[in-house]
Amino acid sequence: MENLKLNIATEYTKTLWARYISDWEYSWEDFYKKILENSYKESLKEWKKLEINFDWTLWAPSSFLSESFWRLYKNHWKEKIWENLIIVSSDDLSLKGVIKKLAEKYE
Repeated sequence: MENLKLNIATEYTKTLWARYISDWEYSWEDFYKKILENSYKESLKEWKKLEINFDWTLWAPSSFLSESFWRLYKNHWKEKIWENLIIVSSDDLSLKGVIKKLAEKYE
């Protein structure tokens, strides 16, 4: 079964930066509300894993990662989300572990 794929650089932005929409349009808040949550729900509905590709993004600050993925973790079955997510990053092979640690830190 093929994964549902989300390429952040081509489907959202190469520059992940702000915390809130009021700070800049490409914020974790915007990403979560418009992209991440909907993509995750769609992947579950289709019985697929969500493959999130961070390649070609310029930088992903910890505040962006922790806030967006903490919301996903909090709102969708906690531990189950890690079974359904594939994080791709040629620059940082440990990115999934970093995201998981940041998201679970606020529990």
